[in-house]
Amino acid sequence: MTRPSGPFAAPPKRKTPTVKRDTAHELAEKRYVRNRDNGCVAARPSMEQTGATRCDGPLDVDHVRASGGLGMKSPTHRTNMVVLCRWHHRLKTEYGKVWRPLLLAYLERVEG
Repeated sequence: MTRPSGPFAAPPKRKTPTVKRDTAHELAEKRYVRNRDNGCVAARPSMEQTGATRCDGPLDVDHVRASGGLGMKSPTHRTNMVVLCRWHHRLKTEYGKVWRPLLLAYLERVEG
C-alpha cells in the first residue's frame, strides 16, 4: 500500500537513532578510571588551582582531550579520562582552555 501524498498526509516515519554502546574494552577502561580516581578529581588537594571545595551531582567519566570536531570522539583510554562530578564536568566543558591543562597534568602524575 502506498502512502497518500499532499498537505494532509501523515508525515513519513522517522528512523530511530542508534545509540552507541561502549565496547567491552571501553567499559573496562572506564571501570579502571573509576577505581583509580575514586571520586571527582577536581576537589583534590593536587588540584587546588581549581578553587574547588566541594562537588555536586553524579559522577561522570569524562574525556579530557578534545575530539577534534563535531561528531568525532576522542580516544576512550585511561590516559584520556578522569572522573568529574556533574558540576566540574560542566565547568571543564565551558572553560576547557583553563581546565584541560590542569586535568592533563593530573593524568601525567597518575599515569606517568
